[in-house]
Amino acid sequence: MGNNMSQEENIIGLISQYVEMVEKLSTYSAHGFLSKCAIILPQIYSLGMAMPDSDIEDKDVDVEIVSPLGSIEILMGKYDRYNVVYEPSREDKVVVGSLSDDLSDIYLDLKKALVNYQHGHKKDALWQIKFYLKSHAGTHLVDALYVMHRLIEDMDPDYKNV
Repeated sequence: MGNNMSQEENIIGLISQYVEMVEKLSTYSAHGFLSKCAIILPQIYSLGMAMPDSDIEDKDVDVEIVSPLGSIEILMGKYDRYNVVYEPSREDKVVVGSLSDDLSDIYLDLKKALVNYQHGHKKDALWQIKFYLKSHAGTHLVDALYVMHRLIEDMDPDYKNV
């Protein structure tokens, strides 16, 4: 994103790009989708975590957002599941994670904030972005990033789950 843009414009632009990518999932190979996610998602995380704390006005827009979970799961195919230690600060066991779950939950949280922003509820949207990235979406993003990094190097760029 350009240097002349504000932090707010940058993060909204990146979130818009991610949302559009997910909504146009059928135009991507698994490798292509993950490659773009690996560029956009860390920027969203970084900008979101650096955002100043803000107040909330509690003016959510009530809109139903359809989960892309099934579509992402189909796209990822055999590459969807991965092993992860859920709580690394404790002696937890390894559990199975899912890229489709990670990427769809990130989408759902960020899309909700984006809809609020587009409807003029900017304070609420910016508060939501930081809140989601410090909690739910942030955990999914960080978990998925390592897996995406490995898969981009290891998977066949032409892989299609047919």
